[in-house]
Amino acid sequence: MKKASIIGIRTVDHWAAHPEWKPWRRHLAAYIVFEKSSVFAKAAKKVQADLADAPVALCPPDSLHQTLQCAGWEDELTFAQVEAVRRNAAAAVRRVTEFDLYVSSFEFAEDAVIFRLEPPEPLLELKALLHDAVSRALGERAEGESDDILPHMTVAYCNRAADAGPLFAAVEKHSAIEAGPYRVKHVELVWLSRESDRYRWETIERMPLDEE
Repeated sequence: MKKASIIGIRTVDHWAAHPEWKPWRRHLAAYIVFEKSSVFAKAAKKVQADLADAPVALCPPDSLHQTLQCAGWEDELTFAQVEAVRRNAAAAVRRVTEFDLYVSSFEFAEDAVIFRLEPPEPLLELKALLHDAVSRALGERAEGESDDILPHMTVAYCNRAADAGPLFAAVEKHSAIEAGPYRVKHVELVWLSRESDRYRWETIERMPLDEE
């Protein structure tokens, strides 16, 4: 994006944009969790060093992830439904062979700055399988669409509405960043919560992919 075209662009406060989150509410979700010692975490630390003056909350190294599928709020699910999601999701994930991911670019995404991940195909496959698995477990269509996924890892979430200039400056500086491979061997089913300006989760089960 040319400099002239970014004048006046402002960030969206990620945290204010989701009022359904309450301190006591947890959401069931399937995640790929990127370990804090991974090549992706090291790349995130590198770009985060240039976000000190930006209107963002940096993602700690133990909170880096790719969301695959959400399954509902804890206070709206029964124990039987949660167990059905767990069983179906584990079976679905085993249908996908372990694969490698790579960081292909660093981008501004209105309420965050993100790493784009490639290739998208295995993430799309996991998304479709998990969407079907959750739908069958709940007896109703799961959240979102079966192909509604943005292959990415968030580096920082915008925490106020402000001039996006500092974010574009960081994106431009690190426009050629690459990282990988990162080997995806399992998906985690988690209870997700939001605390202040970060996400935390409790892992219910680590669900392995099929080995090559």
